[in-house]
Amino acid sequence: MNTWVAFLRGINVGGRNALRMKELATALADADCGDVMTYLQTGNVVFRSSESSAAALEARIERVVKAIRDIEVRVLALSSEELRKAIAANPFPQAESAPKTLHLFFLSKPPVDPDVESFVLTDGVFYIHAPNGM
Repeated sequence: MNTWVAFLRGINVGGRNALRMKELATALADADCGDVMTYLQTGNVVFRSSESSAAALEARIERVVKAIRDIEVRVLALSSEELRKAIAANPFPQAESAPKTLHLFFLSKPPVDPDVESFVLTDGVFYIHAPNGM
């Protein structure tokens, strides 16, 4: 069994796409996910599965949410090893003593042209230019 973390985008945000985590956990357990644990009402889920494909798990979770709540969501699934690697590669070691100050953004696929986007931080303002959209 592999341990996975799934991030459900847009769940329980601004009163939209309401999904109780207990309901999600039960539905995932019924869909052959074991030891399902959710985090607050975020749509973040840790579970175990014999499945080795992140894409297959993402599709399964998307189908489960559609079946129980008729909500279209995008899911990003990471293996526990991928998450460990991201944590180990933290370029800000000073954040280890205050982990709430560090934010990570996981991409569902590599950027097509990462050199197109640019950002500047000046006088307390963060500017990002994304000519191809975000």
